[in-house]
Amino acid sequence: MPAPTGDVVLTVNRGKGDDVVFDLATLESIGLVEGELFEPFFEERQTFRGVELSAVLSAAGVPSSADVHLVALDDYAIDLSASDIEQGGILVATSVDGERIAISNGGPIRVVFLDEAKLGQDTDLWIWSLASIYLEI
Repeated sequence: MPAPTGDVVLTVNRGKGDDVVFDLATLESIGLVEGELFEPFFEERQTFRGVELSAVLSAAGVPSSADVHLVALDDYAIDLSASDIEQGGILVATSVDGERIAISNGGPIRVVFLDEAKLGQDTDLWIWSLASIYLEI
């Protein structure tokens, strides 16, 4: 991964004493996906753009068999298993309806679930202001 030149928005700790960091440009360079989905907190359909969580982990050199611990800027945290991630439909969103996500709306990045992702029915997993990902050991 190229070193970020902008503000770091995500740190992936691989448990080896070395972190992989992403700014928005580096994160989006992995490959953007766009999807219209029902956002349960605003209770409306919105179009999110972001990177599949599985692609972020792959780009950071995290094995596909890894369970992960995701932590927000306010220390809210969730755990996802490798099988959860493998199912797909989990985005690390960088924009909504064509605009960057403000921190006041859960940005600069947040986890959202495409409609087909069954995990998205659990609103506790919709982590706002994602800051760090750690491997579960």
